[in-house]
Amino acid sequence: MSEIILSLFIVVSLLFVNTAIVNAYSCAQPSPPKEPLEQSCAVFAGRVVDIDVPSGIVNSSADPVKVTFEVSKIWKGPDYKTLVLTTARDEASCGYSFKQNEEYIIYAYGEENKLSTDICSRTRLLTNAQEDLQELGEGNLPPNSGSNYTPQIYNFILIISIVGFAIALIVIAVLIRKKRNKTPGS
Repeated sequence: MSEIILSLFIVVSLLFVNTAIVNAYSCAQPSPPKEPLEQSCAVFAGRVVDIDVPSGIVNSSADPVKVTFEVSKIWKGPDYKTLVLTTARDEASCGYSFKQNEEYIIYAYGEENKLSTDICSRTRLLTNAQEDLQELGEGNLPPNSGSNYTPQIYNFILIISIVGFAIALIVIAVLIRKKRNKTPGS
């Protein structure tokens, strides 16, 4: 009986314990802007013009979100007016939560056509990037056109089209063969 009372006391006591939300990740304090500039594949400022969040029945916090930027300044990396990068779906997987029409300074890693960023980079709202702007200098204006975006969906559509065409040819061949093999009077 005393074990039940002790267990009940512990459970009730836990209800009154002050709990805090704890994040599963931890980022080091960001270095001054010049060091992340050297380590990044691309550093640019731009306004978010599109956010493509994957949808489906099963979603993960690590799902890649495609974010398209209209570039206003470039310090390093591809020299395009429009840049697309990915980040994880949410902060639980270190994804950066970009907002439509907001301007950011982005420190990206990866390759020219596969740029990414996360919450541990120096990426931030442009309004909070005075130290970056002062230390990095003016930057370059992008050209009037160009993009690093190469849509992967076209490759998928091409593969599906070829497979569909091959299946159609096989079905037609089978039907023609059956028709030829039919004996008269059967």
